[in-house]
Amino acid sequence: MMFRETPAGMIAISQPSHAWISGQIIRAWGNAEFGPVTPYEDVCLGAEQHDIGWLVWEQAPTLNVATGRPHSFREIPVPTHTALWRRGTEMAAVFGRYPALLASLHGTGLYAYFDYTTATAEDAAIARAFVVEQEAVQRRLIESLRAECSAGVSDREIERNRGLVRTADRMSIAICTAMRDMAVSTDDPCIAIIRQVPASAGPTDVRMEVVDGDATNIVVAPWPFAASVVRVACEGILLPAGSFNDEAEMRASLRSANRMVLSAELRPAL
Repeated sequence: MMFRETPAGMIAISQPSHAWISGQIIRAWGNAEFGPVTPYEDVCLGAEQHDIGWLVWEQAPTLNVATGRPHSFREIPVPTHTALWRRGTEMAAVFGRYPALLASLHGTGLYAYFDYTTATAEDAAIARAFVVEQEAVQRRLIESLRAECSAGVSDREIERNRGLVRTADRMSIAICTAMRDMAVSTDDPCIAIIRQVPASAGPTDVRMEVVDGDATNIVVAPWPFAASVVRVACEGILLPAGSFNDEAEMRASLRSANRMVLSAELRPAL
């Protein structure tokens, strides 16, 4: 889960719901400056399903006793986190090899930022084993796709599509958290920076800025989309006021809690 403070209260957004925005972003992607999405349907599906491994966890989230609310996606312990991503690759494979490849690449990409120097020896070993295991899975998937001369399977195309999923993920995180997550935040609470975005001339940074304090109205520069306006939306859970002390109670409360649509309209900067 990730969280967003709103006038109505704190909203919890599930990982698959956030990923749905990632899919909407990729479906709108592409112009002369940023290039097309190829193979289009496979990458769109991979983007919108990249967090599919979280589905079961989100149905029964664990309680962070320090905050009194569900654990955020950044608070999940390494053994649980790697198991979720391993399962996500397996679940994405039900759709196809390319979505499974993108889910696996995204999962291992997260561990490129893992601090092995401060982790416990056990966590570091689990993380290393996960990466080695998933890299083997990725090689098998790529070999299988290339044996059929599938589109989008050169090293350059795979790396670009990994980058597109990462970009859509981070743009969605910026939208869902109102620019507050550490992966995208800046010194200005209204501005997020998405780094290493694939573009025709090479990787670039994309700036997202909330207009007049309204997190539903965001300007983006440079503009990576085909249309002049892009609208995205997902659902979140309105958390009850106060904090939870009991995990079973929290889970029951979340199942019956009110849901809210979180939306954003993206426009090019003037």
